[in-house]
Amino acid sequence: MILAGAALMLSSCTKEQAESKDVVFTCTTDEGTSLKTSLSGVNVLWNESDRIKVAYLNTSDAQMLSELAPSSIEDGGALAKFHGGVTDASTSTSFYAVYPSSALSSFDYATASGTLAFPSVQTAANASFGQDANVTTAVADYGSGEPELKFKNMGAIVSFTLNSAASISSVELKSTQAMAGDVNFTISETGVPAIVSVENGSKSVKLEGTFENGGKYYFEVLPGSYDLFEVDFVNTEGKVVKAVKNTACTLERNGNLYLGEIEIPDAAWGNANIALGKTVTASSNQTAASQITYGNPEFSWQAGSTGTEYVIVDLGKERMSNNVVITWDSGAYATSFDVMLSSDGESYQNVYAARGYTCPSDGICSIVYEPTKARYIKIQMNKCVNVWNYTIKELELYYDLSLDKTPTSNYAKGQTATASSAFYPASNAVMGNEEYYWVAETHEEEWFQVDLGEELPVGSVVIIWPAANAAKSFELQLSLDGTSFSTVASETSYDPASDPTTESGNCKHTISFTRQNAKYVKLLMKEPVLTWDYWINEFEVH
Repeated sequence: MILAGAALMLSSCTKEQAESKDVVFTCTTDEGTSLKTSLSGVNVLWNESDRIKVAYLNTSDAQMLSELAPSSIEDGGALAKFHGGVTDASTSTSFYAVYPSSALSSFDYATASGTLAFPSVQTAANASFGQDANVTTAVADYGSGEPELKFKNMGAIVSFTLNSAASISSVELKSTQAMAGDVNFTISETGVPAIVSVENGSKSVKLEGTFENGGKYYFEVLPGSYDLFEVDFVNTEGKVVKAVKNTACTLERNGNLYLGEIEIPDAAWGNANIALGKTVTASSNQTAASQITYGNPEFSWQAGSTGTEYVIVDLGKERMSNNVVITWDSGAYATSFDVMLSSDGESYQNVYAARGYTCPSDGICSIVYEPTKARYIKIQMNKCVNVWNYTIKELELYYDLSLDKTPTSNYAKGQTATASSAFYPASNAVMGNEEYYWVAETHEEEWFQVDLGEELPVGSVVIIWPAANAAKSFELQLSLDGTSFSTVASETSYDPASDPTTESGNCKHTISFTRQNAKYVKLLMKEPVLTWDYWINEFEVH
């Protein structure tokens, strides 16, 4: 790839190669170790479209600013000669040069300072830099013979290796400080640029063009201290996949940070069925279990009973997923079932449980859970809707980070609820009807508890209550036996005004925590928002 230079010469420009030993820097990663990288193997070469801008004093000691094009390119692009446009230079002047010419908007010879545009949009180039991305400066005295301009990099580099079979149209690097913008700078006597300030700063730099699977790509960024990096990949259909690298570092001029290989699974784009064509086993078969991954709901698996049955899909290797779509026969579905994941096919993690499930007329049941890496997915069926044996037409599996994580199954509805006191019964808060409610007898320390009836994988609780009757300080606790409880979430200064309200005007407070099995869920209320007795309209467990 023939690209813009990192070192220039006015009449005979000898490159200061980016892969030299001097271009080696250390960055602190989130693991606290040092990562050393260099630009070894990256060719930064001249081409005929390159332009430089040179500031100097003429024979009348007036400042001049000229744009020059290469008159010849030698050594495969490692050396270029520029002339034409500087015919009246004072023999005692120094030449200040900037590449690319188009970046420079102003320059003051007396202070060796100027303003240029450091690009926020750059051209993707596998194993090198995009044309005009590498902003550089140089100084040379007139002296005798041909003045030699050795250009110095103004920016630093952040690079990554792409592992994606998708057609990528752009990649955008984002961080917490300005990566590009209008730069006010000075040039030292040796040609080294120093950034004075940045105006109209952009906290992102975008690469546009053609991307190859396995290719290594480079962003030119301003030097500075960065907390983390987000890399957004956009495919040709306009869909976006985000990768976050928690890499805190200080990038100096000429610094190079390698983010490593970034893998984007096909399923990350939200349009690939990971389960398609994969091997299926089942507890019993009246029709072949393999038919549920055909990609055609006209074929189906039918179990041998209406009792406890299961199907297991082997993905072949561990894959990330967060969405399973089951297409049931709407007359032969499971009203009670569990979604379970495993890496070894032996130990399964329950990520979702459906209880009292009602299948829609089209039979499609879409379940979203926390992103999890696993090789096996198991649908454990516990109870059938009628006397017809379970029938699944299709099972699809996806990894789509754009999906809404809102829970769809309320495990507390209709279960046994108890409380430390009850002016109105605790059972009112698990009826699935906001018009009924539990009210405590005091606003001292009180508790409300739901027995889910069995161990279920819970990851959030939703409390609907009036703002004036809410608890300011409380703990959420889980238990497997109803005796030993562990606190999974707590708040000491809850403000109802920070939550959305329902149509009835009550506050809807959602508490999320790491998903884990529990049979009992308890809310321990310690201090009220006001001096009114505690009141809960609905208590949901998901």
